[in-house]
Amino acid sequence: MGRTFAIAVNRIRLLIASRRNALLLLLPVLFLAGIDRFAGETVSESKIPIVIADSDESEISQQVVSAIKKNPVLKVLVVGNETEAQELVETQKAAAGFHFPEGMGEELLANEADEIVTVWTTPTVISTAAVQEMVAAEILRPSANSLGAETAVDYAIKAQGKMSKIEQDQLWKEVWEYSDSQWSTKPLMTIQDRVMGSGTVTVPDPNQPRPSPNLYLPGTLAIMMLFAFAWSGWAIQEKNSTITSRLFLTIKPRQYVAGNLIAMLLLQSVLLAGFILYGKQASYWDAEELPKAVATLLIYAFLITAFVFWLAHHVHSMKSWGMITITVLLLSSLFSGTFIPLNEISERLQQIAYFTPQFWASDSMQGSISFPVLAGMAALGLLMAALTTQKAGVQR
Repeated sequence: MGRTFAIAVNRIRLLIASRRNALLLLLPVLFLAGIDRFAGETVSESKIPIVIADSDESEISQQVVSAIKKNPVLKVLVVGNETEAQELVETQKAAAGFHFPEGMGEELLANEADEIVTVWTTPTVISTAAVQEMVAAEILRPSANSLGAETAVDYAIKAQGKMSKIEQDQLWKEVWEYSDSQWSTKPLMTIQDRVMGSGTVTVPDPNQPRPSPNLYLPGTLAIMMLFAFAWSGWAIQEKNSTITSRLFLTIKPRQYVAGNLIAMLLLQSVLLAGFILYGKQASYWDAEELPKAVATLLIYAFLITAFVFWLAHHVHSMKSWGMITITVLLLSSLFSGTFIPLNEISERLQQIAYFTPQFWASDSMQGSISFPVLAGMAALGLLMAALTTQKAGVQR
């Protein structure tokens, strides 16, 4: 064990022989953060701007505003009064304006949502009709939840004969929460429309999926793989200069492989820490998602490090290593679905994604992959390490 860690420490010292090389670990994080921020700002500027004047200021109206703000295609500005909202639409600083009058929340809970909201639109901006559909759906959401809850309570009273006020409130709350979790947008309109002018409006499908503007996760996975290749090239040079064969006179192949893998994983961890810290600061994952993100990226780092180290023991020249690095990185990133959605390539090529570590890591980060898959990635990394040990033993 002592020799294994001695090998790890020596390898780290060789890989970061100067402070400048150590600082290079942070440059990918800074570069990717800059690119990601730029892309995010560009997408933000392309969102449809709308303005909301909430005169009701009730809990229900605030829930509606909060839900509308979560819509990825809308940029929402909340103002204090109806006049200000109307002026912003008239001056075309907003594509649409909505006024929530006093008592709106009560009317929604009473299921009296008939022309309770006023909207101003301008025909010079596309998609205003689609915006009205999206906003109207969120306005009707509390009303639909309330209707479902009231119906459930009435049915329970008839079935049981009687219910205490506490039981009724509890059932009402449970049905409301369930109904809200099952809500899906429907093209229902209860809005009094005042159009500022005339003209034809092109309406896109509001339910059409839009590509995520986030370049951070695909870039993180690609850069981690790139550094895995960069930190493994020395294995080819040492093998060709007979350094490795001389080392095996004093150490065992498993100590050699384990020590070097630990060294490269520690360096990957430094790089990964930078990605994680920025990702948390940029709210790409919250406190609940952070442990899953850390575990997934650590297992991904172990898998690609073990795979690349195994690959390096089968290559005989640095020129070939450079070509292999570009080919593997480009093809795995291209066909993993991280940079380009899989539905944009042929079905036959989509099957390649299942053989790329980026695909499994990306899906795991998005919560669609179970623990057995992460365990499988770790097991595959161990297999690569074992095969590397066997290869190193043959070369001694």
